[in-house]
Order: sequence, then C-alpha cells, then structure tokens
Amino acid sequence: MRRLIPILLSSILLGVAFGQASGSSVAKVPVITVCEALHDLGRWNGKAIIIVGGFDSTGEGFWLDEDCKDKLVTDGYTWPDAIWIEYISKEPPPPPMPTPLWDDKLLTAKLTLVQETTKLRVFEDHYYDDKWIAMFGRFEARLPPQLRGIGRVGYGFGHLNGAPAQLISVEGAFKEWTRQKNSWVGPGSRKWPIE
Repeated sequence: MRRLIPILLSSILLGVAFGQASGSSVAKVPVITVCEALHDLGRWNGKAIIIVGGFDSTGEGFWLDEDCKDKLVTDGYTWPDAIWIEYISKEPPPPPMPTPLWDDKLLTAKLTLVQETTKLRVFEDHYYDDKWIAMFGRFEARLPPQLRGIGRVGYGFGHLNGAPAQLISVEGAFKEWTRQKNSWVGPGSRKWPIE
C-alpha cells in the first residue's frame, strides 16, 4: 500500500498539470483571431488559447494566418500576418495547457471577423488549399519581437524564422469549417494531419 500511494499521487498531479484529471480541470480558454494574437503578444505569450484563422500549409510547414489591417512592425521590418503551428505528436506540451471548452458560437463569431478581411487562396494542387480552422495550443512569442542578420530580417518561428509567434498544439486540438454548397459549415472536429 505504501508503494501505491506515491504512484497514485504522481498520476493525479500529472493529470492536473496537463488538464486531464477531471471535469473540473476543463477551462474556458480564450478564443481570439490571428490579428488579435499578433497585436497583443505580451498578453497571450505563454498562455493556452484558441486561435481562429486561415490554415496555410506547404512543404515547409503549417501556419495560421489572417490579413491584418494593422501590421506588426519591428524597427521598420514588417512581419507577416502569420502564426507558425508547432505540432507535437506524442506527448502533451508542458503546462500550462488546460483542456479547452469549445464554444461553437464564439468560434463562428470570430471566424466572421476574420472573413471580413481575409480570403482563402485556392491552388490547383488540393494539398495546398487553405481552410478555416480554430486551433488550441500554447502561444509563444519573443518579447520584444527580434530581428537579426545584415538584412535585419525577422528572428521568429518556423520556416526561415518567418512568423512572429507560434502555437504549440497536439493531435485533435482543432476544429475545421467545411464548404458545403457555397457556405461554410462547422466547426467540426477532425484528426491531424489536416489534408
């Protein structure tokens, strides 16, 4: 029995740390757009959030993006309106990472805001079609945003360090809107990878 108590205690503490212990650990996670995240890096840095935006994928990786009216500028360098998606496939990222409580009405309201300024790009190769998604993860940014090199380019996240922030996410931590008869339906849950 003495051996069992430390094992049980460790399991409970790990479950609480990763937001998986009980229904009481389910937290209402803030839902924001890509532009809202990029325009308040300090507020969201290190926090678990849900970000709504366009999903962009290439052979180099995955991004959430939006066409922002106000650009993020560091010493004359204008950053792209994009957040790199860092996907962890096997283990949950370190805390804080509560289990999200998805609010479909709020997600759709945020998508409506994004769609006012942003259009999806469609390519002939279906793999590169953009999609509308809401993704949950831990938001990270360098504060303040940094530049490096002779050309003074952005020192950020992802491919060529091009994004000013990243969202660390895990399998199944997103919802996607699907197109049906010229309208968007959702959000609905799917598994990673997004095809």
